[in-house]
Amino acid sequence: MTPLPIWFGSREQPLAGFLHRPSGQPVGGVLICAPFGYEAGCSHRTLRAIAERLAALGHLVLRFDYEGTGGSSGGSLEAELLSGWQASVRTGLAELRRLGVRRPALVGLRLGASLALAASRDDPDLGPIVLWAPVTSGRRYWRELRAQAAITPAGVPGDGSLNVVGHHVSAATVRAIKAWNPLAGLRPDLTAALVQSPGWRDVGETAENLAAAGLHPTLLELPGTSAVLERDAEMVDVPVHLVERLCDWVHDSSELTPIEGPRATVDPVRLLDAGTIQEEIVRISPRGLYGVLTQPAGMPSQAGVIFLNNGVAPAAGPGRAWVEFARTLAAEGVTSLRLDFSGIGDSPDAGRRPVRREEPVPRSAGAELLAAAHFLRRRGVQKVTAVGLCSGAHISVRTAAYGSGLDGVFAINPPLYYLRDQGIGPWQRWLWALTAFPMSKRPVRAAAHRVPERVWTWLDRLGLFPSPARYLRRAAARGTRVQLVFSADDPGLVDVRVRADSAVRRIVAAGQASMLIVDDMDHSMFDRARRAEVLDALREACGAEPTRDIDAESITA
Repeated sequence: MTPLPIWFGSREQPLAGFLHRPSGQPVGGVLICAPFGYEAGCSHRTLRAIAERLAALGHLVLRFDYEGTGGSSGGSLEAELLSGWQASVRTGLAELRRLGVRRPALVGLRLGASLALAASRDDPDLGPIVLWAPVTSGRRYWRELRAQAAITPAGVPGDGSLNVVGHHVSAATVRAIKAWNPLAGLRPDLTAALVQSPGWRDVGETAENLAAAGLHPTLLELPGTSAVLERDAEMVDVPVHLVERLCDWVHDSSELTPIEGPRATVDPVRLLDAGTIQEEIVRISPRGLYGVLTQPAGMPSQAGVIFLNNGVAPAAGPGRAWVEFARTLAAEGVTSLRLDFSGIGDSPDAGRRPVRREEPVPRSAGAELLAAAHFLRRRGVQKVTAVGLCSGAHISVRTAAYGSGLDGVFAINPPLYYLRDQGIGPWQRWLWALTAFPMSKRPVRAAAHRVPERVWTWLDRLGLFPSPARYLRRAAARGTRVQLVFSADDPGLVDVRVRADSAVRRIVAAGQASMLIVDDMDHSMFDRARRAEVLDALREACGAEPTRDIDAESITA
């Protein structure tokens, strides 16, 4: 069954979540507590699989975003979020109880496992708790975050805060994490399971720390943690055996009592930022794609923006950028839609069989983008701009070249060669399938870059390796203006300059497209200062007019 997107908690500070409902009468309830930052993105599909299996076993399951993360309300510039995250878990438990669950269980991964333990200290009426690779030392976790920040552009600004792969961790939050003891005050009577994988870091020490704190959980030693947390998000496979064993333990350890639920109703619309903007959870026909519509409260908007997945990142965007952008633009009079494509984030999978790995460019992407544009137009938006980063950018450009419905494209670091099949426009399957993988390798790319531009021009004319200029011209002929935004050393820009520099320069000079180079910007916009420059350019591209001074991170509910 498709999960139900919900807002829950206070109207002033709502949290975003997904309610997975069993087909029959629920016999229990489970709260799933996600990790933080990049680990949350890597584990998204796996936690969704856990929720779906538990729902199939008869449980009412709630997945959610903590305060200041994902689609929930709140920012992170100054706030001490550790206490807010702990409060978010308590709010999730309260929501399950509001829906009729008497003794909710918890499943937590990494930081989420530690937050679940914290919730158990003052709540004696909980069901079983699963601790999957839990954080047992706040100071050690701070070192992990600092190590991630050290390899993030502008990750350690020197003011005590951290930029952890695009996620801002305030100085107050850093101090709280360093001083935090996740194992303090544990109740020894907890029914708990420790999920660990052979070879995962600190396996033995974690069990010892829990035992020293008085907790002796059931040990589930299952492979799969590294496959979820130590790969690029696009390469993560759901560890099916681990998921099944984990869910079976929760089910077998729970007091299975039929509940009359979910009894409560949910409101898909919430006002944010003191009521000046509103967000609405929507489904885009015909596939029922998940989307979040952000718009000025009570004011029609003629300009609209569609934010697309980058890679397999959910609709919140890289380092939550799309959430920040959307709420800032709404305060300036622009409507936006954050969209998940089929099989990515929280949209339904395209096929009937379970999908173990998300695909960055589903073949239905072009049609789904045009359906989203049609959705905005039915809401009164007259000018629609598609915004994408990396794979989302190339989906936007290709769709603009071969489909009608987009007025503008704002393409950030698009890879304009080897645009994968997305169900729109011609596709040279055999040649591109043979060359795409070798061309992703640095030595082969370096050799290709020594080929003169005139050779690439002839290959384009033969239809063998279409030039980016081809897509830009076709988009312009359809009335769609493409704004290319590149970091100065991005591989996509290098490709353009080597293979189609003259042709693209002529198109830009003729006003058919435009190009912006942002110095020192990283490919994924993790550097938050450079991200702000991109937002300024997007404002101009979609016609936003600031109505008041506002900071993207200051918007709360």
